[in-house]
Amino acid sequence: MGLVSQGPNGEVYHSKIVKVEGGAKPDITILKSNERIPWKGHSACYAMHEVYEAIKAHKTTLLFVNTRSQAEILFKELWTINEESLPIALHHGSLDVGQRRRVEQAMSTNSLRAVVATSTLDLGIDWGDVDLVIHIGAPKGASRLAQRIGRSNHRMDEPSRAILVPANRFEVLECQAALDANYTGHQDTPTLIEGALNVLAHQTLGMLLTRRLERARARPLGFVATDYVLSIWGL
Repeated sequence: MGLVSQGPNGEVYHSKIVKVEGGAKPDITILKSNERIPWKGHSACYAMHEVYEAIKAHKTTLLFVNTRSQAEILFKELWTINEESLPIALHHGSLDVGQRRRVEQAMSTNSLRAVVATSTLDLGIDWGDVDLVIHIGAPKGASRLAQRIGRSNHRMDEPSRAILVPANRFEVLECQAALDANYTGHQDTPTLIEGALNVLAHQTLGMLLTRRLERARARPLGFVATDYVLSIWGL
């Protein structure tokens, strides 16, 4: 990270490069269910009793799913077996704003034991009492997994704890791949490529559509390109 400060008269002062070491390594496991994992489906209903036991064993649990329909199904299934009437809430983008705010307020006062959520709770959560994240289904990417598991034990010196629950047998492989990528530090961001031809093609088409470049002059252009930066000369 490079820091740049500015003086009262516009002077720019460049600092040295500041490198920050990472915090505690996350503790991620894949649920080893005693039940038979189905070949298909996305609800993970086979694991509900084990998920419920994990909720009971922790202070506050965030249960992430990939779709709103999954959130509704999981919420219903948990309340069906909620014999101890634990306060379990639901949070996703289709709910009324007022209802979502009430859930967030209950979380901030430590009034809930679990919240079933979609990406609406991916960011901006610093509730210290969240000590477990359960991801239902494959996270569909190492970056999403890293973001979501970081919601638990949101402190530098404590490992985030997460359990991945594959919804079907194929997702066992996806969960393992995401787990391995997280431990090795790999993310989903593509490597920037100098001279990316797709950037040149999009730029040329855009210039033709805006009449900045005549078809007769649409010859190969000298360029240096990355995903977001493009310099063209020779026009």
